[in-house]
Amino acid sequence: VHEAVRQCHLPLWNGVHMFTSYASYDRFEPTGETVPLSRLDRYMLHETEMLRAGLEARMEAYDFPAWYELIVAYITLFSTWYIRLTRSVMWESGIDERKRAIYEVTYAALSTVAKLIAPFMPYLAEGVHVALGGKQAVHLEDWPAPHENWLDAEVSAEMKAIRKVVYLARTIREDRGIKHRHP
Repeated sequence: VHEAVRQCHLPLWNGVHMFTSYASYDRFEPTGETVPLSRLDRYMLHETEMLRAGLEARMEAYDFPAWYELIVAYITLFSTWYIRLTRSVMWESGIDERKRAIYEVTYAALSTVAKLIAPFMPYLAEGVHVALGGKQAVHLEDWPAPHENWLDAEVSAEMKAIRKVVYLARTIREDRGIKHRHP
């Protein structure tokens, strides 16, 4: 239970809290409109759609350990990549086109994830859903429909390569005892 809280619940909830805090401060209301998206935004949406498809495949195969691994990997990606790389924009005062895109993508990802994890993590899913302004219980919502327009294999491959380089560099730094904040 401790590992599940550390790997899933806290990172996801921290991301939800950061988003809701800054979005409410900026009086952001999700519109679902297509706004100019960065490569990072497109990657987040791609991974959200891949999570939906992956969970459906794992549920049809009754492969419960695999769905848990997918959820943990997604939450790690969301909290350690997307939120970490976009938080400096969220911290800026005012709301511009870039910040609106981040808010739209974060809202779309979180609202989709709340529905996707509802069968597996019902209380966490409900908490996320309510925090995002859900009016009825998340369990009364429809399962997310496929979003083919969210898929972007090229951006996904580029981001996976970047993440691999960062992982290798971090491994070398850790092996040599160099702290991450030092050049």
